[in-house]
Amino acid sequence: MPFQFRFAIVLRHRQHLLKQAQVAMAAAQARYDALESRIRAVSAEIAGQVQALEARQSEGMTVSDYLSHKEFLQSLERHLLLLRHDRQNALRAVENRKKELLEKRKDVRMLELLEEKDREEYRYLLGKEDRKRMDEIASYQESPDKITTRSEEDELQEE
Repeated sequence: MPFQFRFAIVLRHRQHLLKQAQVAMAAAQARYDALESRIRAVSAEIAGQVQALEARQSEGMTVSDYLSHKEFLQSLERHLLLLRHDRQNALRAVENRKKELLEKRKDVRMLELLEEKDREEYRYLLGKEDRKRMDEIASYQESPDKITTRSEEDELQEE
C-alpha cells in the first residue's frame, strides 16, 4: 500500500493559503513601491517649481502670478503630505501581510515536517515487515522438514 499522508488535504489547503498570502504581500509591496515612486516624483516637481518661482521672481513677476504660483506649490505640498500618509498606511499593510505570510509559511512547514516524519515511520514499518518476511523465508529454508500444512498439524494433534 503506497504512503498516504493523513493530513494531505489540510496541507494542500494551507499551501493554497500560502500562495494567496504571497500574492497579497506582492500587491501590498507594489502599492507601497508605487506610492514611494509617486512621492519622489511630486518632491521633484516641488523642487522644480520652487526653482522656477525663484527664477521668475528674479526677472520680476506680478503679484497675481506670484500668488497663483505659491498656491500651486501649496497644493503640491498638500498632495505630498497625503501621499506620505498613504505610504505610512501602505507600509503598515506590507508589515501585516508579511506577518501573515510568515505565519502561513510556518503552518505549511509544520505540516511538511509532519508529513516527512510520517513518511519515515511508514518506511520504517515497511522495512520491518519486509525483514520479518525475509526472516520467515530464511527460517523455512533452513528447516524445510518443519514446514507443515494446517491439515498435517491437525492430524498430528489428533494422534
